[in-house]
Amino acid sequence: NTMQIAVDELSLQITACSTIVLWFTLVFANFALGFARKKAGVCLPEDRSGEDTQPLVNDEEVKRWNRIVMNNLENLPFAVMLAWISVLFGHDDTFHNSLIVMYTVFRVLWQFSYACGSKTRPYIFVVSLIVLICFVGNIFVGIF
Repeated sequence: NTMQIAVDELSLQITACSTIVLWFTLVFANFALGFARKKAGVCLPEDRSGEDTQPLVNDEEVKRWNRIVMNNLENLPFAVMLAWISVLFGHDDTFHNSLIVMYTVFRVLWQFSYACGSKTRPYIFVVSLIVLICFVGNIFVGIF
């Protein structure tokens, strides 16, 4: 038994662009963490460029960017996987396209709000989780 899969070209393009944007948010967060660690003096000795810096007692910026990076590493792989499965097996291409754009926008907003210490961060995160649940629904309807 074989299955033929028809892939909507627009869905493919939008999902590819969104994947790239999400990857750039991860890269940006990693660089921001590196700069914060260097500024706080908590980077590895070989990364200090000969500077003799003492670690700061309060390195909240390092902790914040570390949490952002870890959250991205925990969530983005599954989100991107669901998005691509939805491209292949999702029931509704227009629904998929709306979901991937919403997820990407909300993840970028989430990272910005987290970096700025905004109180909207948990709400933005919950909306992005709801979008992921909708991806699962689109996939579920598409495969059955």
